[in-house]
Amino acid sequence: GDLLDYYQLQAQSFNIVRDSFDFRQVIRKCTKILELKAKDRNIQILDHVENSVPVQIHSDAKRFQQILINLIGNALKFSPNHSIIRVQVSSQKRGSDRMIKISVVDQGIGIKTEHLNQLFQEFGRITSEENERMNPQG
Repeated sequence: GDLLDYYQLQAQSFNIVRDSFDFRQVIRKCTKILELKAKDRNIQILDHVENSVPVQIHSDAKRFQQILINLIGNALKFSPNHSIIRVQVSSQKRGSDRMIKISVVDQGIGIKTEHLNQLFQEFGRITSEENERMNPQG
């Protein structure tokens, strides 16, 4: 999946499939997929979608699901046992468009300010002793 997507991006043949889908249902599906893993560590995954967020949106459901599972998975990976992960979704109108904001909030160790600029670099990884202790697999 992700590696193939990367190579498609490099070859400029990456396709975004835009279609209408039930946004709230996809969010619930993503949280349900990771709940079993979370349950093993007594971590709760809670989602809250504000009423202003449309039920149907027009986007790529598969890509959205990949991104959200990745974000929740990272939160789960670095959260301590017996903690809570919150998936919060809000919406704002901007002219004729609607902006949807998705936040995944966890109780993990966080990222030091000086490492934030490395966050979205290709194949980058932020390491520290505490990260290694929390997630020895990487």
